[in-house]
Amino acid sequence: MIISIALDRNYLEFAAVMLHSLARFGQVADCPIAVLCDGLTDDDKRVLSEASDSDRIRFVDLTGAVKRQIADLKSTTNWPTTVYACVLAADILEDVSGRLLMLDCDILVRDSLRPLIDLPLDGKAVGAVRIDKDAAFLATVNRRLGLPETTPYFNSGALLIDIGHWRRAAITPRALAWASSHADQIVYPDQDALNYALAGDFMPLDPRWNCYGKSWDTSDAAVIHFVYSKPNRADSQHPAKDLWLECRKGTAFASRALVTPWDISRRRWAKKLKALLPARSNA
Repeated sequence: MIISIALDRNYLEFAAVMLHSLARFGQVADCPIAVLCDGLTDDDKRVLSEASDSDRIRFVDLTGAVKRQIADLKSTTNWPTTVYACVLAADILEDVSGRLLMLDCDILVRDSLRPLIDLPLDGKAVGAVRIDKDAAFLATVNRRLGLPETTPYFNSGALLIDIGHWRRAAITPRALAWASSHADQIVYPDQDALNYALAGDFMPLDPRWNCYGKSWDTSDAAVIHFVYSKPNRADSQHPAKDLWLECRKGTAFASRALVTPWDISRRRWAKKLKALLPARSNA
C-alpha cells in the first residue's frame, strides 16, 4: 500500500497540513508516501518531509515525458495541470504494486485509514465516493461526458486504487485520450476524465472516506475534503476549520496569516491586469 498526493507550489501549505494530519491521525506510518510534484524547490520538499514526520516519503518530479503527457490538457487557475497526476500515478509509480491511496491536498485526515486500506474493492479498479448531488445534476454531467444519464459519478479527491487492475484496464491512456480530445467538455479536469474512462464501474465508498458535501456533516468523517470552503480563508465557516488550523501548527505555516476577501480580490485583479498587458503592448 502506498499513499500519494500531487501538487505545485500553490498547494504547498495545504499539502503540509494534509501530511501532518495523516501522520497524526491516519495510523499508516508503515505506508510509503509518494509526492508527485511540479516545480517544488528543495526547501519545499524539506517542509513537506518535516510535516509528514515520515522517513518513507519520496518525491517524484513531473518532468520530461511524464509532464508532456499532461502539459497541453485543459487546466484552470483552480485546477492546474498537476491535477492530472492522479490519472498518471498508477503508471508513474512503476515499482509499486498492490494498492494506491490517492488524496487531494485540500484534505484533512481525522481518523485511522486502516479500515479504508483493507476495504474489499470487489474486483473493481477504483473505490471512490459518489458525488453529493441530485439526479438532475448527475444527468447534466453525464450528458457532457457522453454517458447514460444515470451513470454513477465520483469525486476524485480520495481514490483507493487497485494498481494491477488499473493498469490492465488501461485507465490512464483512456482518461488522457478523452481529456485531450474533449477539452470543450471538461469542467472538472481529472475527475471528468476518470469518470469517463471508468463509466460508472467503480466501488462506491462510504462518504466518511471523502466528506466534502455542502451539508458539512463531519461528525463521522475520517477524511474531510475542503471543496466548498477553504480553511485558510479568514471568512471560512467550515466546522473543521479549527482542527485544520490546529494541524497547521505542526507545519512551517503555523504563523501564516489567513487569506482575506481583499487578498482574493487583489489577486483576481492582478491576474486580469497581467492578461491585458501583452494585448496592449502588441497594439
